[in-house]
Amino acid sequence: MSQRVRGAGLGPGPRAAAALNPDPQAFEVTCARLEVRPQDCLFIDDFAPNIVAAQEAGMHGYLFEDNARTIARIEAHLAGEPTVSP
Repeated sequence: MSQRVRGAGLGPGPRAAAALNPDPQAFEVTCARLEVRPQDCLFIDDFAPNIVAAQEAGMHGYLFEDNARTIARIEAHLAGEPTVSP
């Protein structure tokens, strides 16, 4: 786990975020602690309700299907290509 994520209280420990996904507050807290805008984030999960909650919080969401497709989705996101819904 990166020091930035750990330092933002997003990993295990006493500063861990109180809300858990699919609660939209979990995504808002994560963005605030990492000092990023939701629209700049790509959230990947294998549970569709979590994707929907991330999208409702303003993030791009992608439903994990397999490694190859997920890597392609990350590359597309980093290249600024349009988001594909689950």
